[in-house]
Amino acid sequence: MTIEITPTGPGDAAQERLAEFLGRQYPELEALQVLELSEFGEGWETDLYRLRLTGTRSGKPSPLGLVLRLYKGSDALEKARKEFSLMTGVTPFGIPTPRVDALVTDLSILEHPFIVMEHIQGGTLDVRIRTEGVSQWLDPMMQVLARIHAIPWEELITEPEGPLPQSDEPLVFIGSLLGEMDRTIDRYGLTGFGPTKNWLHEREALGAATAPALIHNDYHPQNILIKEDELVIIDWSFAEISDYRMDLAWSVLLIGVLAGHEHRSAMLEAYERAAGSPVENFEYFEALKFTMRMLTIATWLDEAVEVPVPRITKQAIRGDYKVHVLNPYRRLKEITGLEIRTIEEL
Repeated sequence: MTIEITPTGPGDAAQERLAEFLGRQYPELEALQVLELSEFGEGWETDLYRLRLTGTRSGKPSPLGLVLRLYKGSDALEKARKEFSLMTGVTPFGIPTPRVDALVTDLSILEHPFIVMEHIQGGTLDVRIRTEGVSQWLDPMMQVLARIHAIPWEELITEPEGPLPQSDEPLVFIGSLLGEMDRTIDRYGLTGFGPTKNWLHEREALGAATAPALIHNDYHPQNILIKEDELVIIDWSFAEISDYRMDLAWSVLLIGVLAGHEHRSAMLEAYERAAGSPVENFEYFEALKFTMRMLTIATWLDEAVEVPVPRITKQAIRGDYKVHVLNPYRRLKEITGLEIRTIEEL
């Protein structure tokens, strides 16, 4: 088997093992060749590789484009299994995801678990939004998000990662975030967040959980691909059972960063149309998620903390990236009427 692979791919021995695996995975391709294995993206403890195969079917050339998603970290195996299960599990409920061909837990191939899926040619939604604007995409985005939240999650996840709310425990979902917020503020001495923290705690009852829902937990234009003008949802590794408003608030925040917070009302209205019901107490969930975002930025400014996103450096946060911090911060101030000194000083 001929292998021509760019230097950014795994080592030679791993290339050979991968080629052998692909030959077994796609036996219908005769004279299979791996023409390309090139890294094109990295996320939180995952690496993405573009695979380009060629071979013949019934004597005719049959190229095949794939993506290999490699999982790292102590919980890599759990994340790989979870993402494979969700991507294959949500499809029957009308949620478009890439076709997933294999979950590989045999660490002898690439030393890490990985999944192999189809390569979607159309690129990410954020590119389209930057050239076409966001308005025409709000309804399709919110329709898919509402469908995700309507999935009978018990059919997909038999053992949720955290406790579900009981009749005497209505605040469990926001309670975990409030606890994380308090610990982060204390650990890094971010006393400027004190008034906002108190505001959230005092209004905790506004976050009383509705029925549990499957949430994607990172639903934004960079995790949405375009396939023939249809949305295809990727990156399910953070999905969990929680309050659907957590998902919606995070999407509103990130769309605001990309396209401006003036689209907030239109997004909310589009979601309500898709779900067929109003979203109650949404500003509280915005305030909670926006505060957590500001906390993340504030901790990244700590000299002892390594920023996990290569393009977002401490210098960038105080420079070119600052607008992406201040836009959601202005929205947070609109809701709470409070300032956060750490962010004001950027």
